[in-house]
Amino acid sequence: MAERIVFLNGDYLPESRASLPIFDRGLLFADAVYEGFGILDGQIVDFIYHMDRLEQSLTKLNIPITFTTDGMFHDLMRLIAENNAENGFLYLHITRGAGDRAFPYKGDYRPNMFAFTQGEKFSADRSEEHTSELQSHSDLVCRLLLEKK
Repeated sequence: MAERIVFLNGDYLPESRASLPIFDRGLLFADAVYEGFGILDGQIVDFIYHMDRLEQSLTKLNIPITFTTDGMFHDLMRLIAENNAENGFLYLHITRGAGDRAFPYKGDYRPNMFAFTQGEKFSADRSEEHTSELQSHSDLVCRLLLEKK
């Protein structure tokens, strides 16, 4: 099977070649925003809705928006095409950027942006073992709630 192509800061490259600096605030502090999109028949589901929410989140966190909605649509559609993704999931992640580790930050970070596709949103959720674990956990929670009454 061919290696998946990812989008990283404007480039399309094999996932094994993609990397972020270890001092990226998204890694150190989870200082980032992500959005997950469905892919149906090679198209992005509810693209404008997701982009509006992404832009609101970036604005609230004061992470600079370094893209246009039209440009992002083009970039993500190319990513879908590069991976021949007809149906599945597309993940977009934007971090504040990299710099020395410190809690306060200045406005001079350059955001890092990456995206990838995968065939199924949560393929692990389909396994019988996982389903059994979820049912056992659900049963336990119900019993504990009933015991409190």
